[in-house]
Amino acid sequence: MKTFRLFTLLLLLLCLPCSAQGQAGQITAQLHGEKAQGSYYLDTLQNIAQLPGGSTHASKEEIAAQQPGDSAKVSDYLFTVKKGAATFQIMGSIHVAKGMELSDTVKSLIEWADEIFFEVDMKDMTDPQLTFRILPLMRLPDGKSLKDIYEPDKVKILKERFKKAGLAWSVMKHYKPIFGAFSAASVAAMKQEVAAEPGTEYKVYDYAQKFNKPTGGFETVEFQISLFDSLDYDTQFEMALSIFDRIDSLASDLDDILSAFQSGNISEFGKVLDDDPMTQNNQFNRIFLLDRNKKWAQKIEELAASAPKKYLIVVGTAHLIGTGSLIELLSR
Repeated sequence: MKTFRLFTLLLLLLCLPCSAQGQAGQITAQLHGEKAQGSYYLDTLQNIAQLPGGSTHASKEEIAAQQPGDSAKVSDYLFTVKKGAATFQIMGSIHVAKGMELSDTVKSLIEWADEIFFEVDMKDMTDPQLTFRILPLMRLPDGKSLKDIYEPDKVKILKERFKKAGLAWSVMKHYKPIFGAFSAASVAAMKQEVAAEPGTEYKVYDYAQKFNKPTGGFETVEFQISLFDSLDYDTQFEMALSIFDRIDSLASDLDDILSAFQSGNISEFGKVLDDDPMTQNNQFNRIFLLDRNKKWAQKIEELAASAPKKYLIVVGTAHLIGTGSLIELLSR
């Protein structure tokens, strides 16, 4: 039976793991005298996809002519959507990265856009107070501990897992199980020197600031954290264990994701999702993918109706793949 690569899978679905999880891990690490290590960018290959309904793109040959040499490969998953007098360039991102550089194509789109939208507005993601805002949301309410929500056998299992991960039970017992597991994975990644800097969104945002581009977000960090509250504690327990089970495989799991992204083939990248048993879970798909895609599609329709602007939309590539994807919803 396959084990869930849940930690790295969530890196594809939410900005949350590279913000809330990462910062929780940093704080937990500080309690244990650890320091975050390393940062780098992401090299990728170029892929332009054609939407039904007459949308237009530069040809692959034109895009290839813009690419730098082999030593600096870049990858863009780009879709053009026209709604009324508004034009949307929708870009698939990856929330964590190795060796990332923006392509000239993406830089041109940033300069072209009147406004840029992310899953979460990057002004919020770069708020110095973000850690202090989100940590209370990761803890169990009303001062409760894991002993208050689980039977003794489950508490024993979690206590042993946290101890093995080198985290203090006195601290972690007050966290919701999924976020405790995130912290354990973050600290394990540091110890394994699996350093990864935040991905596409941060690069796009940094470049956009040079041109004072207005930005917005479809969601808030607080909303992304609240998605886990839609899951009952038994489900969170199973998800937490699946993260603990893969802690020793973080490097290979991350490499698998980055390799798939670097392929430049959105179908190949989709196999990373299809290969994980968690993606066959209807509740998981509804909460983390389908419902959010529907809300984003509605927001894009509202933007199109409000003004004849040019928009760059940057969301996780997983949201652009398959049935119920943002691209499918907008092409109807």
